[in-house]
Parts: sequence; C-alpha cells; structure tokens
Amino acid sequence: MAPAYEANPVQAFPIHSRTFKGIAGNVLAVDMCVLHALESGTVTFHFKDGTSLDVDVGVNNDYGIGRDVESISSTGSVLIS
Repeated sequence: MAPAYEANPVQAFPIHSRTFKGIAGNVLAVDMCVLHALESGTVTFHFKDGTSLDVDVGVNNDYGIGRDVESISSTGSVLIS
C-alpha cells in the first residue's frame, strides 16, 4: 500500500505497476493478493504443487489470492493486483 495507508489501513483494491486487467492467460500471481471479476466466466487458479482449481465467477466477485497460487487464467476479463 502507499505510505499514507500503512498506518491507517483502508479497504480498497490495491493498484501497482504489475496490476493486470483483461483475460488472464497464466498471469503470474507472485505478490498479487486480489482478483476482481469484470465479467462472468471461469477463473483457474494454478497452484505451486501442480494442481489447479476452476471457479465460476460472476461480475464484481472478489477473491483473495493465497500464497500457494502460482498463476491465474480466466475466460472473462478480470482485474488482478
């Protein structure tokens, strides 16, 4: 978070230079913490152990990204940060 928010946390979507917007194709999830669905579709979370999880998402659904998520793919547009 920006320095102004370090002492006073806010509930907001983080934006930084690696923020991704669009249809994800194995977008690396390193240092990413939130996925927001801009369209309905399927999001695939690829884990470090080689497994994956498909999640059907609706518009404006938000998901926290765990530390064991290696990359993310989607059939619809998402915002990942």
